[in-house]
Amino acid sequence: MTRPTRTRRAAALLAVTAVLLAACNSAPDVNRDVSTENASQEPIDTSDLNVPISIDGLDVLDPGWDLPPQFADGIYLSAAEQDDVLAFSALSINGEVLWSTERPASFTDFVLTASSDGTAVAVLLDEGESTDLSARAYDLRSGDSLWGPVDVPGSFAGPGLIFTGEERFTIDPDDGNIVAGPYIAEHAGTLLSVEGRTLSATDSSGSVLWEVGADEQDAEWIGTAGAYVLLKQNDKPGRVIDAATGHTIADSITSAGVDPSTDTLVVRDESALHAYGNGAVLWSLTIGPDTELVSVGGIFAYLREGDAVRVHNVLTGAVAQAYYADGEGTVLVPAHVTPQGAALLHGPDGGYLLAAVPEQPTGAPAP
Repeated sequence: MTRPTRTRRAAALLAVTAVLLAACNSAPDVNRDVSTENASQEPIDTSDLNVPISIDGLDVLDPGWDLPPQFADGIYLSAAEQDDVLAFSALSINGEVLWSTERPASFTDFVLTASSDGTAVAVLLDEGESTDLSARAYDLRSGDSLWGPVDVPGSFAGPGLIFTGEERFTIDPDDGNIVAGPYIAEHAGTLLSVEGRTLSATDSSGSVLWEVGADEQDAEWIGTAGAYVLLKQNDKPGRVIDAATGHTIADSITSAGVDPSTDTLVVRDESALHAYGNGAVLWSLTIGPDTELVSVGGIFAYLREGDAVRVHNVLTGAVAQAYYADGEGTVLVPAHVTPQGAALLHGPDGGYLLAAVPEQPTGAPAP
């Protein structure tokens, strides 16, 4: 056997070193510190965009967000990908950048939840020390660190603070402790669990709120405050239940949304659109199989049929004029509308825009 010479060994060592250096140099420089000193967002020019009448006159901002934003306590949180780094930023409905931080671009999952005292909490995921995943919690309004990072022995599952490993588990929003259980969904401290054919809801203290029969294993929270849950199994149509009582509101549902200004629930089944107020049917409307329920808010339900957008009044079901008749340019459809009138919009390039409402003087009623 021919032994490598010292020169060959040195060359091999140099080659390995070069590879390691290249790998190190290619790793993104992630700044995990929280910054609260952000320049205010400048409004964009919307003259070539067709914005809903309800937000006409509001400043429209472009935070550059690529991930679907989440909302709680009057604040949106999302991230923009910049050179293999996710730049997270929290914006108030007034357009103020409250805080920002960074994570590696591969950690796109994040959660807004609430602690037992009602504080809105943002949980961001990252690399772990002893596991592939870690979690760290921040006060959503101030950006102050609440706990973590804590290593997570599994992978993110959602919705909410739900993870899966050898068994499903959640993370206590108060202290970051891991709690095992048959959980399928979490929202603002409320946990849904399925054992056998029983679906149960528990609050942040562990008290059982209600139990009902269920075969479904997948859940989607509906409405800004998570007032309803859409239960499905294997992407088949499911049922919408009242998250406070477990009572079934509607069956065979494919999508749903809630108008926060009127608390009207709008649901789509395989052939029709229905609206519910106080648990009673307000109206029903037959729609085509290719009609998509995009969003609900500002007393409107926004539907998309191919490239066309149609809008209905959530209280009457009548076709509504949500855009100016002579409006031109790309139609901006809301992805989410707040009770205060701020709106998250689907941007023309696939990102998200924020229509911010003016900040109210102290003591003034909300808009």
